[in-house]
Amino acid sequence: ELDRVMHAIEHQQQRKTVGEGGEEGRQQEEASDKDERLSELMRNKAALEAQIRELEAEREQRRAEQDAAQEPPDKFTCPITFEVMTDPVFAMDGHSYERAAIVDWLKRNQTSPTTNMPLQSELLVPNHNLKS
Repeated sequence: ELDRVMHAIEHQQQRKTVGEGGEEGRQQEEASDKDERLSELMRNKAALEAQIRELEAEREQRRAEQDAAQEPPDKFTCPITFEVMTDPVFAMDGHSYERAAIVDWLKRNQTSPTTNMPLQSELLVPNHNLKS
């Protein structure tokens, strides 16, 4: 019983000593802990920002590749309208055009819209290969 009382008294004295001079030490320790935590968070922030930049660059690369894959090849695009042809025809210059665009062109011109060379004929032949 006496040992228990002595232990309790020692414990109270230790707490009192910590309470008297320990408050300043505890505040310094807390400040040091906060500084360490802040440093750790700043390192984590820098690492996360680097990862974000890397992922954004990858995303932009994927988007560029997808956009390129979605664009039709030039042979499907009319050189007059710059749109995908729905009714492609061969003209006598050997190039394919959207029918309505080349018909309209030929009303005003006797030259190839692609080469600007004279066309020997206004004959237009359906281009079934591009249509399918």
